[in-house]
Order: sequence, then C-alpha cells, then structure tokens
Amino acid sequence: MVGDRDSDMGAGWAVGARLFQVDENIGIRQVINRIKENDEGDDFRPV
Repeated sequence: MVGDRDSDMGAGWAVGARLFQVDENIGIRQVINRIKENDEGDDFRPV
C-alpha cells in the first residue's frame, strides 16, 4: 500500500499489506525502487 495519509497506512495495515508512506507531492516515484526490490515497507503502529 502506497499512501500519503495515516488513513492510507491504517487501511493497508488492517489487511497486512506492505506499507510505504510517501510525500503527497511525490507519490509512488518516491518508493518504486523499494517496492521492486521487495523492501519490507515502512513501520506503522496505529495505536
């Protein structure tokens, strides 16, 4: 899941997806190489 808001991260976390938080002005370009290289994603703790 790639998103720029905590709600995006929460939705991805709820379904067990890898999470990549990005700047809203850059978007997926910020993390595309990490995704292709099977990076585990960003840490997110909703509580």
